[in-house]
Amino acid sequence: MTTGPYFEPVCFVTGTRIHTTRGEIAVERLQVGDFAVTASGALRPIAWIGHRDLDGDGMALHHDQQPIRIHPGAFGNGLPFRDLFLSPGHPVLVGADADNAGGVLVPVMCLINGTTVTREPVASVTYWHVELDSHDILLAEGLPAESYIDGGDRAFFSEASDHALHNPDFVAPGWNGRCRPVVVDGPLVEAERLRLDVVFASALSEQCCWDEGTSFTDHAA
Repeated sequence: MTTGPYFEPVCFVTGTRIHTTRGEIAVERLQVGDFAVTASGALRPIAWIGHRDLDGDGMALHHDQQPIRIHPGAFGNGLPFRDLFLSPGHPVLVGADADNAGGVLVPVMCLINGTTVTREPVASVTYWHVELDSHDILLAEGLPAESYIDGGDRAFFSEASDHALHNPDFVAPGWNGRCRPVVVDGPLVEAERLRLDVVFASALSEQCCWDEGTSFTDHAA
């Protein structure tokens, strides 16, 4: 299992709704000073909001730049509420208890399964970054996903930065503080991948299930 420093900023795609005291607010409509409701239920003020635009000039962006789509209900219990699009390196909370205590952060690209967590080819995308007064875990479409963490990369948020255009998850090395450890492989990640497969299989089974007492001829008719 690999843990330790992980230097990827966290990016939400335009339209992603963040849980705040004002309700579920699209990330591009958030304001500095808004209070986010974190995964633990704490209220934290938004200290900074940044964004960057990536454009492939009509061609699909490089796979490292393409957002990851988490389908509705992919994590069970109806989470996320609707399609959630994150940058590939954006960590989500895994293995926490019912109150979202404990657990670890796993970059969403480590959970791609080709069914409910998929890479989304796009020709352009705008990534948004939400920093709180201290590092914590936001609720994006109901799913716990970490807030922005400052690794010294604010200068790379300009569209004029070639590095930013080629790597939406870039953060300068040297910063390793987070509210939870980050895990990118090993038993915890494999267990979560298996759990997501079980959630998908269960949902598929429910969709294919007929009501008791209903015969094949009823459906054929």
